[in-house]
Amino acid sequence: MENKIVLFANMKGGVGKSTLCATFANYLVAKGVPVVVLDADIQRSILRHRERELEAEPGAQIPWQVQFLDTAKAKDIMPKLKKLQGVVLIDTPGNIYDANLQHIFKAADLCLVPLTYDSDNIDSTRVFSMVVKKVSDAKLVFIPNNIVTIQEKSASVSEDRSKAYAALKELGYITPKIKQSLTVKQYSTLQPLDRYKTNAVQYAFDPIMEMLK
Repeated sequence: MENKIVLFANMKGGVGKSTLCATFANYLVAKGVPVVVLDADIQRSILRHRERELEAEPGAQIPWQVQFLDTAKAKDIMPKLKKLQGVVLIDTPGNIYDANLQHIFKAADLCLVPLTYDSDNIDSTRVFSMVVKKVSDAKLVFIPNNIVTIQEKSASVSEDRSKAYAALKELGYITPKIKQSLTVKQYSTLQPLDRYKTNAVQYAFDPIMEMLK
């Protein structure tokens, strides 16, 4: 696969950016796609997760490399990343006011935006997406994540979902939802996806795979 820069981004915390980034990396590896992950989040969640796993299992085979990306160096680093073969996944920080992020967003091919259906999340995601569109030509892909299926039957949640689709469908593509489950939350940076994890994310990830071709 030719080079693609794919971001996991949103200014709203707790939507599962890091979890989905690592899970998508495993999904790509399972499909035979070369992938490297850059952790640009100030919390370095993916990087620290990898370090903990290697401490527990020092002889484990590493399926994909993960490195820290200092946003202050993004202007010089992004052109180099564009020359790599395969997919470069970047877990971005939630602070959209970091001026250096514009270099990351400008270089991106896809911007994957996890979100939930609550009104505050929808509003902040819409604002975030409009900011991204001002600085980048990356295709926006919204991933409804951590969705509680039983709650969707309530009138208030159904209304929030309708508002989400109405607000976001003109800004980008909306994938099928990823249901709330420990299967997805308990991710690994070393172990391949089992069939349960694959089943939980494939309907959201497969359309993204098509966009990468």
